[in-house]
Amino acid sequence: MELWMTLKHYLVNTLNKGERKQILQDRISKADIFTTRTIFPFQAPEHADSPEDAVKISRIYKNGLDLPYIAGLLGLETSAARAALLKTGEVFENPESGLLEPRDIYLSGNVREKLARAERAAAENPAYEENAAALRAVQPSRIGIDAIFARLGSSWMPPEVYEAFLRHIGVKNAAVTLTRLPGEEGSASWEVRGSDLSAEARNRWGTQRADILSLVADCLNLKRSVALDPVRDGDKTKYVRNDKETLAAQEKQRLLQEEFRTWLVDSEQAALVEDAYNERFNSFVARTFDVPDIKHYPGASHSIELRDNQKVGVSRALQESCLLAHGVGSGKTMLFITLAMEMRRLGTAKKSWIVVQGATLSQFAASFKALYPAARILAPTETQRNAKNRRRLLAQIASGDWDAVITPHGFFNGVSVSPETEAGFIREQAEEYETLLLDIDGNEKRTRKQIEKKIERLKVRLENLAATRKDENIHFDALGVDALLIDEAHAYKPASS
Repeated sequence: MELWMTLKHYLVNTLNKGERKQILQDRISKADIFTTRTIFPFQAPEHADSPEDAVKISRIYKNGLDLPYIAGLLGLETSAARAALLKTGEVFENPESGLLEPRDIYLSGNVREKLARAERAAAENPAYEENAAALRAVQPSRIGIDAIFARLGSSWMPPEVYEAFLRHIGVKNAAVTLTRLPGEEGSASWEVRGSDLSAEARNRWGTQRADILSLVADCLNLKRSVALDPVRDGDKTKYVRNDKETLAAQEKQRLLQEEFRTWLVDSEQAALVEDAYNERFNSFVARTFDVPDIKHYPGASHSIELRDNQKVGVSRALQESCLLAHGVGSGKTMLFITLAMEMRRLGTAKKSWIVVQGATLSQFAASFKALYPAARILAPTETQRNAKNRRRLLAQIASGDWDAVITPHGFFNGVSVSPETEAGFIREQAEEYETLLLDIDGNEKRTRKQIEKKIERLKVRLENLAATRKDENIHFDALGVDALLIDEAHAYKPASS
């Protein structure tokens, strides 16, 4: 009853329009529902005049290319509809999956990788040459060595380039290896080994306290070299920074960086660097999203029409996890509401959880009922969210067939995953590191120690989790939520990033 009264309150609020006069007089007028029809039964189109129109209709109402639906729109057999779509040039067959993809999807993303696949497929089936030709036309222009910023420490650099540079400065038997640590994007550790150093390598590029190999290793691992002197302190030995030797080592690092950049431009390795850079950073074409050719979404009130930017946001979020960096006044509320209802209609999410600022909760719920008057939403009051009623509310979320659940950040932050789920995640991370240890060379002591420390920290987390008191809380895993829509998502950005 309390929940029904809450929803009824928001619904009644949408039936009136309030206007504030300058003299602070309130005037209440009837909402649109009293004078015009705002709710219409949903019925998907049953006919399309052309394959192009059928594609548009399918992407709007089915969120993709639903071939049987398209065939029905065109009055064709499925095989004939497929052939008709491929002739338009707006649809491509993915040579690996055999599935049809719209032009904007197929000709975006890592187009270099897609081109390589298409060319391999075309060698066996000439029909795929059309794919290859279309992909060649959208390849990004190659970036040359003069426009590439490269330094000792660029993690994308092929190790053989660094080995060639070491030979250039007098290290004959140079070996450089890179180890990427799992779980941390971009985390890398370089090891540098070498022998048979020339006099130039020892005297020009090294110092009394730091040899060329350690200086280059520090550069590759983005560390500033530091010289430390041992000092006795009673029965212990502590290490104190030697400013003079430290400055000398860091000056050598600066000179090494300059020499590397000068050498690289005219070296035989320049083409290799260009290939690696373009493959890594210049292979992607950003996908563009067209404004859906639809005035009102299925089930939405016809008294409200979304703006183009809102429709584009809905289309993108329906097809991929994303961050929508929309400013104040851009219509994020109606975008979120439509997105939740479209995911529900299309079956991509059965229960969305919308997380908003506490001060906007009631207005968000009122807007939801205005746009979708028939929607079943749960927007709990402050009393429903307090500590006394917390478990009851979580049970309502879990047991209810809600179109959407709307809560403030504070309530959402207090819901945790089950200890079993968290423990499983920690064990997976630890297993990844333990597997990596098996492939670490015995000479790579620095990398081995880094990985061993990470494994130890994960084991401590697992032990602390096992010692945590188990309670009867309802965890996130049991709520049936399969989509999260977070307003003001920057609040969850790690402080260290």
